[in-house]
Amino acid sequence: MPLRPLGPGLWDSLVHMRTMGPLRVPRRMSVIRLAAGGLLLHSPNPLGPELRRALAALGPVRCLVAPSLMHTAFLADYRAAYPEALLYAAPGLRDAHPELRVDAVLEDASCAGGEPAPWAGEVEHLLTEGVPRLNEVAFLHRASRTLLLTDYAHNVDASSPWLTRCVFRAIRGYGRLGPTRYFRGMVRDPAAVWRSVERICAWDFAQVQVCHGALSQAGPAELLAAFRAYAPA
Repeated sequence: MPLRPLGPGLWDSLVHMRTMGPLRVPRRMSVIRLAAGGLLLHSPNPLGPELRRALAALGPVRCLVAPSLMHTAFLADYRAAYPEALLYAAPGLRDAHPELRVDAVLEDASCAGGEPAPWAGEVEHLLTEGVPRLNEVAFLHRASRTLLLTDYAHNVDASSPWLTRCVFRAIRGYGRLGPTRYFRGMVRDPAAVWRSVERICAWDFAQVQVCHGALSQAGPAELLAAFRAYAPA
């Protein structure tokens, strides 16, 4: 099944992608259908015929979202397949990938220049701080009360291959929602990370969808606990 329903107006698509030799890492795309009928694709996955048919059945693709500087794969394929869709990207992606035509840079709760995003009122977003290698933008889908995170947290589970489970156990990304040791190595300002998590946890969410791992039935209290190491002493 190329798309799995997660709540009203929300679906996901999971693939296990080969990286670093034999390691296969879960990668999840989220699909949001906006009130006007168009689709928002968060961190697009490989675009095959089956997925393309499933998206067409839901509605026209209007927004492509690159929520992290590390989630840029396949965007060129989607730009070619959906030329009318606009690409909204994390700050810095335009410079890192000049070959991609970025239509708008995601800023805190708006787009560059203060322009409201086309999903305003239905989906919240905020730019996180403290990890410039990611410049991650967190999203909240209000209707399903789902928080969408990209690389800030992982939650690999038993559905991943054996080697993947071993690697993510070692970096503390298996069987638990939270930051991995790999993430911690990228942090430049722990206090800024904590401030970002506190702001995220001011949202009303009942589940957390991560790009790398399983859906977690976690709310703000659980996410705050997962990042407690970044809280000021």
